[in-house]
Amino acid sequence: MTASRGWIFNKRLLLRLAALAVLIALYYYIVDWAPLQTGLRRLVAVVLGLFGRGSSATVSAGTPSLLMADGRVYAFTENCAYVALYLLAAPFIWRFGRPIASNLIRQAAFAAGLLALDIVRLTAAILLNQGGAPWKRVHDIPDLAIHIAVMALAVLSALRADDPEAAQRSKTTRPSTIV
Repeated sequence: MTASRGWIFNKRLLLRLAALAVLIALYYYIVDWAPLQTGLRRLVAVVLGLFGRGSSATVSAGTPSLLMADGRVYAFTENCAYVALYLLAAPFIWRFGRPIASNLIRQAAFAAGLLALDIVRLTAAILLNQGGAPWKRVHDIPDLAIHIAVMALAVLSALRADDPEAAQRSKTTRPSTIV
């Protein structure tokens, strides 16, 4: 990597980290995420209903939002809504040099994908927990694995996208076949 390309690479990483700091401030200090967790709880209740599980979207007097499914109560917090995961990964989803509209579509698709994944994760965790599986195994462990996988993929793909020589290196380092 040449010195000028290295500077661009580092500049882009610094911009991503600055955006990350702003998004963390939004998450912790500025935005109220209660409507999002309430919406997520309602979506999970609908999906549980599709599986024939008696669920009611009961609302507590504030956060966390509560879901009662087959006599068990599940609390939906802001961590359940993957807001933090989205905000942590968002700067790494952005692609420099692409039009803003393209990046906004990319961000929206990422958010929609995370929402779908989250609904599946929470629904499966509730169904498995109702079947007798421990909550830590069906909720906490998959949640951690998803966080690690999403962040690793986002950061690695951003680093690769920011490195103009990465694509060229991957083309030239393919193993040859032995005949």
